[in-house]
Amino acid sequence: MTEPEAEGVAAGRAAVLPPGLSSCADPFEALRRSACRHRRPRRKLSALVVRGFAVSNVSDLDWLSALANEASEHNEWREFAAFADSRSQGLRTEAFRHLSHFIHATRDWKFEERLGFCRWLLGKGDAFGGLGIASPQPLRASLLVPTMREWLEREPKIAEAHLWLGLLRCDDPSEHLTSALALNPNCQRARRVLVEWIINDIDYNQHELPSFYIQDPRDDLVELERAADLLAGVPNSTEIDRQKLEIVELRRRAAAWLAAHPLPGDFADH
Repeated sequence: MTEPEAEGVAAGRAAVLPPGLSSCADPFEALRRSACRHRRPRRKLSALVVRGFAVSNVSDLDWLSALANEASEHNEWREFAAFADSRSQGLRTEAFRHLSHFIHATRDWKFEERLGFCRWLLGKGDAFGGLGIASPQPLRASLLVPTMREWLEREPKIAEAHLWLGLLRCDDPSEHLTSALALNPNCQRARRVLVEWIINDIDYNQHELPSFYIQDPRDDLVELERAADLLAGVPNSTEIDRQKLEIVELRRRAAAWLAAHPLPGDFADH
């Protein structure tokens, strides 16, 4: 398998990992802890090969270039800027050489310096639907996750640390996002992501219909009610309207299965 092909396969695998597998330092421990209900349906990936490097989306290139320009304004972030710029050009080997230098340099940074960079980078992901190729596993394992954990140890009541640990898919990601909401009910991003995870989980449970239903549809109806409650605190938008329509449809399917299969345990439990 060529390097571009391997990169494309890795991207596809990362897209369907349950929360906790792609970012925590020990993926096998994360796999052990991940719950059955964190199964995620497989996403369709559109690939583009640029200078021999497979990327998942054309917009990733523009985003990486913009990140490089902004990061280059900080002397301490120049190696990360070079990493992002090289990635935007498809120069994978050169990019990871710069990333390695950057990670090595951050070992001497004070906590406040590491936190400043991490909050900047993680905050950029919201505008682009996630961090994607701008935060490969070495960066997450060596800098992003450890810094967020340290922040939470220093300030246990900080909602933002829980938010980022949840979005980085560490420990029990849903618990981190729930904690973020408990500490800051106005954390709209935590609400949106929790709802999306609930929808994805239940969509997976229903994907074999009408043949059989995975897990107990009664539990799914409870989770859908929770999702609807979460959306009650989010301003209307095209995304929120879509999620509300999906909740209605998923409820209809679960109710229809229960009407036709009223006996307890009449579902596939695995």
